[in-house]
Amino acid sequence: MSYFRLCAFSALLVAVFGCRDQVEQKGLTGVQLTVELNGHTVDQLLISGTVDRDLAFDPGTVPEAPRQLGPEPESVTVLLATRLVGKTVLMRADGLLRGTRVASGAGAIEVQRERLVPLTITLGEVAVCGDGQVAAGIEECDDEDLDDGDGCSALCLIEEGYDCDDSEPSRCERICDGTTCPDGCCDGSRCRTRTFSTCGISGSDCVACNTATADNCSADGECVCGMQDRACSYGQRCVGGGCICDIYSCDGCCDGVDCLGGTEQTKCGAGGKACEDCSPY
Repeated sequence: MSYFRLCAFSALLVAVFGCRDQVEQKGLTGVQLTVELNGHTVDQLLISGTVDRDLAFDPGTVPEAPRQLGPEPESVTVLLATRLVGKTVLMRADGLLRGTRVASGAGAIEVQRERLVPLTITLGEVAVCGDGQVAAGIEECDDEDLDDGDGCSALCLIEEGYDCDDSEPSRCERICDGTTCPDGCCDGSRCRTRTFSTCGISGSDCVACNTATADNCSADGECVCGMQDRACSYGQRCVGGGCICDIYSCDGCCDGVDCLGGTEQTKCGAGGKACEDCSPY
């Protein structure tokens, strides 16, 4: 078994041969990674890691000079920045042969302060980001390109604010919610500007305001009539910025601007006419 160290807290990853005594030092924060080659012929290992769908450290290759590895497992110590303590890091190992990926594997650990967390990764079928095939456990998506900003990142991880389906290649759509659409409403997965026909804010479902009971969509994303904080009620209609009751809106009788059922003795009537007192004299 060979031992290597990756100093992932710096911009430069350093590989050191034969440092078993260093690996066993106390007070180090990182990962004690064991890579099982699983019969694959490789001459280098490419070690990378992601946290919150972003690189946890700059990827590094060990050993620096290619040489045939195995058949015994290889050990790599990855030292991590203390800012990652408590976070889950998805570690990935790719077996290289003459600079080409030929095998891949991944596993996750929770970073613990001043502890080298053990993790074993077994190399399996090669995972190539951008080939349109999603490698389970290694890639979250693969949309057949290496572009960021389209839902599936150049690391083949689903980007924040997107959802990707299970097809191959992946199809990703932007998620519409209060985070991605704070000032508008959601029409399916599409964020719409707040208007009378697409009323709503904070990623709520878009509502088409009723022209009979409202005349605008408020800054709070509510269908309202004029300067009121609501739309007109049953039996009313919005006219000139106010709610009225008339023959066009009310089946009962109108008591001022309110539409009543018209069945009370003191307030009876129908057809949207003014309520009358039908009490016997």
